[in-house]
Amino acid sequence: MRKSAIIILLIIFFMHPVSADAICPEDSALEDLISSICWECIFPIYIAGVEIDAGSHVNDITESEAEMECMCPTEEPPYVREGITISYWPVSYYVELVKDPYCFPSYGLDMSTDDESSNLRSLMKGGGGEIGNGNPETSTFMQAHFWYFYLMGMMDEELDTMCQEMTSTDLVGLSEIDPLWQDDELAAIIQLEAYLYANYAAQLTCIADAVSANIGYSISPLHWCVGSSGSLYPLTGHVNNDDLLQAYELVVGRSVFRMHRQAAICDGACWYCQCMYTPIWIKHHYRDQVAWPVNAGFCHAFGTTDIIWGPGKNPPDVRKMDNLIFLLYRKRTCCMSTP
Repeated sequence: MRKSAIIILLIIFFMHPVSADAICPEDSALEDLISSICWECIFPIYIAGVEIDAGSHVNDITESEAEMECMCPTEEPPYVREGITISYWPVSYYVELVKDPYCFPSYGLDMSTDDESSNLRSLMKGGGGEIGNGNPETSTFMQAHFWYFYLMGMMDEELDTMCQEMTSTDLVGLSEIDPLWQDDELAAIIQLEAYLYANYAAQLTCIADAVSANIGYSISPLHWCVGSSGSLYPLTGHVNNDDLLQAYELVVGRSVFRMHRQAAICDGACWYCQCMYTPIWIKHHYRDQVAWPVNAGFCHAFGTTDIIWGPGKNPPDVRKMDNLIFLLYRKRTCCMSTP
């Protein structure tokens, strides 16, 4: 009986660790990210409309990859390029979520340790706390770093040069230098569409997205919803959620949306001839996976409840606690030329 009680307490402690200040880790997590890639999540691969492997079912919604042949415009005669369609899910990006500003776990770097930056660092430092009077809510704040993580170049080269993306591991978005990320009111003034969804009716529709996300499919027309994680707006690092991991995934969704809005990334599955810049994200073209400090081993749709993917993913290790990295798999469809 006593042994059983001890085991239960250890499980609860592991799943819901006590609050502690995050410490920027000194060891690079890049090797862990590479080894954490879910190869099943890259499938299914479609070639000329034929499914090669079933792979993951997450957001596996057949679109232009069902077409066998494709034609794309070119700048040189005959001004058209014929081929067959190719579609798969490469791991394209990763997002670092950290409590300490200018902490980069993927490279084991802490770039804000000097005394002169201590005041600014304390203002941007993340954490959890209660807000409001009477019925306080828990607010979580974190910084987000959006990185290219395109490791499928060799596969693209084997398929076709038309399918290649000329990117590598590079920093795309750094929230610490964005004043809109730090202030909800300022962000709402600049992003006026947030007021369209700040009402009960709009938020009620997110129930449908939450149900759909938990069975593996995101509802893209409800772009202001991130399933069980909450509302996309405001596009800041503040989340009124006492579920830390669920709050973190919501911020990952906000980061993806912000990158699309700023034309920093494009959608590779809208048109097989070119990667398209879309100011509104298409959720069902993404799969995400918590990969560090603990690898989930599988991908899920944005807004899936962390009851499925979250247990044990934020262990009570002060060197890594409250610093998480998510891998993003983005659907890629292109037109491969034929001889």
